[in-house]
Amino acid sequence: MELLKIATKLFLKTPDLRKSDLQFEPTLKGLSQLLPAYANDFDLQSLVNFMSNSGFSGQVDSWISKGKNLPLTKIQVVDLLGCDKVYSFAGELRIDPSLAAEGLSHMIPQLVDKQSIDGVLYTSPISQNAFLKFIERYMGAA
Repeated sequence: MELLKIATKLFLKTPDLRKSDLQFEPTLKGLSQLLPAYANDFDLQSLVNFMSNSGFSGQVDSWISKGKNLPLTKIQVVDLLGCDKVYSFAGELRIDPSLAAEGLSHMIPQLVDKQSIDGVLYTSPISQNAFLKFIERYMGAA
């Protein structure tokens, strides 16, 4: 659940979403239904694998590596996750689908970037928990 909480916080930090009255719990629930899950949390590895196999490997690699992060556009989010899923997610949150896609395009690269160190994506529960504690203590992101 910890990774899903971080994803929710990042989603809500999207500049245009800050102006909205979106609440944490409904957003967390919506993301949990939209994104792949494993062991009651967000399955980041599945999303990364799906993106890499769907033509987004250059972007994914940029988020995992030390260099500059390539952007993910709203259109790419809709292409990746599917129009129906993004529209359903937006409907559940009662926001415009374009705004939902913008939030996802903001959140996904940041989440992958924050879950990787020196080109390694941390997704196992032990590594993930240790990494989350590190971020929370030293960077204030969790």
